[in-house]
Amino acid sequence: MSFESNCVLELKCLEEAALDSPSRNRKREGPMNSQMLKDTAKLLFADNKGLLAMDESNGTCNKRFAKLGIPQTVAMRRDYRELIITTPGLGECISGVILYD
Repeated sequence: MSFESNCVLELKCLEEAALDSPSRNRKREGPMNSQMLKDTAKLLFADNKGLLAMDESNGTCNKRFAKLGIPQTVAMRRDYRELIITTPGLGECISGVILYD
């Protein structure tokens, strides 16, 4: 599976989980593992890749869409985000994506 296909699948799964799960505001269990955090950061930024910040809120996205005359719907926001993450060659430049919950 390509990087882009994997991102689309992950995005759809995250959206479904956010809609279906009451655990959105649940606190994390246990202490943060500093070494695990450092190791994860090294992996995310290996090979001079970075993260793509797509954590724009629905309200901010809707304002952007309104200015352009685009319908402000869940489907349009999903299509917009899919357009970004299916950009050919994106996986050569980034190692991960930050998404809005």
